[in-house]
Amino acid sequence: MKYSRLFATTLFLALCTLFSNTSFSAEWWDADYDYRQALDITTAGYGVSADYSTKVTLDLGSLVTDGKIRADYNDVRVVFHDGTTYTELDRHIRNGSSGSEIWFAMQEGQSANTTVTGKYYLYYGNTEATSAPTNYSNIYMMYDGFSGTSLSSNWHGSTSSYSVSNGSLVIPNTNGGGLVIYTDAYQHNSVREYSLKLTALSPGQLYVHTLADTTANNDWGSGNRVVHDVDPAGTVNNNIREAPLQFYWTHSTSQFEVFQDVFYNNTEWYYAGSSYESLALKSTDAPTNTIATRTFKINSQHTKQVWYMDYVLIRDYVPVEPSVTFMSEESNLIPEPVSIILLGISVLYLKIRRR
Repeated sequence: MKYSRLFATTLFLALCTLFSNTSFSAEWWDADYDYRQALDITTAGYGVSADYSTKVTLDLGSLVTDGKIRADYNDVRVVFHDGTTYTELDRHIRNGSSGSEIWFAMQEGQSANTTVTGKYYLYYGNTEATSAPTNYSNIYMMYDGFSGTSLSSNWHGSTSSYSVSNGSLVIPNTNGGGLVIYTDAYQHNSVREYSLKLTALSPGQLYVHTLADTTANNDWGSGNRVVHDVDPAGTVNNNIREAPLQFYWTHSTSQFEVFQDVFYNNTEWYYAGSSYESLALKSTDAPTNTIATRTFKINSQHTKQVWYMDYVLIRDYVPVEPSVTFMSEESNLIPEPVSIILLGISVLYLKIRRR
């Protein structure tokens, strides 16, 4: 009887230690995930609507080295908690190395100068995780990775003259009259970020436009036109003005260049980089005023060669974007002190059985 009481007391103390070391800010979403971090989202001088695309930056490479996530990042998940129910969100990981950006859509609107805590979580640490949800159309206003064999319903105009091959939009060599395709129009009084990847295998020219209204054949005017020239010299000229601008790039089958354009009024803002994922639009570079309703338009006029386009992405943009910060890491694993105590209980139990 004495040993039975001792065993019961030890078991009670172990359980107390277990629960005192495993306290969570909210109920755990999925017990198969070993770790999570809460995400605090803070807005500055601008509020944002639901579905606004936001990001958190995390060194995924270090987590792989520490054995906390898989090398393919498939167990990195973004989850939203509305106070009652968890919802897993589509996420887009850019880079996949130190300083990786994890993009997702906000599930609620948030007014300016506020902080939301305890609603968004990053879960990771599940070696048996199935494929993560990665429908980028649920993250951005528009996304097209050209994964099929023909243009999607996102595009209108001379769609039959364009083709899709090997995950890229093939822009034809017209060397004359242009063949225009364009997206749906986007709402008035909003700033947009447009980004895409372009590849050209020889010197040539491509026009990329926005329209001042929703009419496909409307004269867009020189102020809204972007001329992209490819030149073997490999130099890049950056200017901001209301006239057409030119980039001079070197392209090969193994390299590509990228631009990001924010259009407002009749001014183009340009950003160039060596890879799609390396570009981050800085809030200090963004315009503060709004734009009229526009579409994103591609015109193959005078291309003189074939272009390949990929990763067309359009999203809302506020000049001072929300900041997303991590809270402390929480673990769903049994704490080490408890493991030692449980081991001691097992030994004690075996001794009692022998007596």
